[in-house]
Amino acid sequence: MDNRIKLTDHYATAEGFLKESYLLDCVQRGLRSNIEAVLSSEEYLCQMKELFGNDISFAKMVFSFIWPKIIYAAVEGGLSEASASKGYDKYYYNLQHAPSVRVLLEMNRRIFTEFADKVASAGADAHLSILVCKIHRYISTNIYEKLTVNHIAQKLHLSRSHLSHVYKHETGETITDGIRHRKILEAKRLIQYSSLSLTDIGSKLGFCSQSHFIDVFRKESGMTPCQYRNLYQEKPD
Repeated sequence: MDNRIKLTDHYATAEGFLKESYLLDCVQRGLRSNIEAVLSSEEYLCQMKELFGNDISFAKMVFSFIWPKIIYAAVEGGLSEASASKGYDKYYYNLQHAPSVRVLLEMNRRIFTEFADKVASAGADAHLSILVCKIHRYISTNIYEKLTVNHIAQKLHLSRSHLSHVYKHETGETITDGIRHRKILEAKRLIQYSSLSLTDIGSKLGFCSQSHFIDVFRKESGMTPCQYRNLYQEKPD
């Protein structure tokens, strides 16, 4: 167990807690696709294999510490405490009876994504039409792609003009504005909660060049990505 604790300390010191904070932030904001991208990545699975090996008892101890935080994040995201607590009971029971680390890792992916879905369903778009909610859901699910209004219209099997008119009428902004806002919001999360370089973040979010990413980020937030990272890093603990 001593070796496992040392590995946990190393993982936490390196990036584990930063990644955990990012995932919990995604739960609070109902961002299932972002969670899937992390928990299904080869990098994450390799880290978990190194951390846990086949030590099911140690894995249960770690997840029993992390999972309650998911509930708190979901409540902060707008899910009722009753719904959150009810949903957690089955996971806690299954945690105690999980037969292997592999099963626990799959349960971990499911609890993160399920509560992100619950927050999204409970969510901020409740006052909007089903169509606009579909647009937001598509943007969120494909935030790392080079999104365009034409592409979204094709995927939703509607004309660009109709889509644009409805969206503008309900939100007061264009779909292009909505895409830009959400991409920069995701960029801010990655700057805060990941160790990715600013160049990698711009590329990951589908910006055509680093200069374009910097320009859009500055227009949205009033500062460059570098200034934002420095500002965040300088915040006291």
